Parts: sequence; C-alpha cells; structure tokens
Amino acid sequence: MEWLSTQAPHCEACRATTINFEPWSEARCEKCRVDLMEENQDAGTVYIMCRNQVITAGMGEIIDINIQTVKTVMDLYTVKNQRECMEKVTKTFRYFVSQRRNEQN
Repeated sequence: MEWLSTQAPHCEACRATTINFEPWSEARCEKCRVDLMEENQDAGTVYIMCRNQVITAGMGEIIDINIQTVKTVMDLYTVKNQRECMEKVTKTFRYFVSQRRNEQN
C-alpha cells in the first residue's frame, strides 16, 4: 500500500476504487478523476497494473519496475505499439521513484 500512495486519489471512496484495481473507473469524483489523452490510455492502464511490481535492492530500495510484468500486461491488453508503451510506463515509474526519493531527503 505504501507505493500505491504515490498515486492515491484524494478521497476515501476513490482510493478504495484504486486499491481494487479499477484505474479509470467512472466512479471517481471530479477532484480525483484523471482523464488521459487517448494516446496515453494503454500506458496508463499498464502502469496502474504494474506499478507495484518492482525490483528492489538491499534494505528494500526500489530500483526499477519489473519489465517482464510490463510486457505480460501489454500482451494481455493487446497493446499494439509495445515499445512506445514501455517507454511511457518506465518514464512514468521513474518519475514517481524520483519524487519519492526527493520527499525522503
């Protein structure tokens, strides 16, 4: 749950939807809802599904997202341009890792 909090919605009802892996649910309130551009829908869905599948080092330091998991999810969702999607997912993941490290320092 700790990693999930980096993208957690503001209200409890929407947070429960996120925890139950319904990333783009219509149930989200206007304050919590995120509308992605169409070209980012696949990457957003894959990111939400994979963001907790991480590679760690000593003492639990998060190093990167698990690329095999990303590939599996892209295959399951039949993402057409997997290279572009992978780049978007890893860029997004690394952004949030960087934000988290900055907050800890």
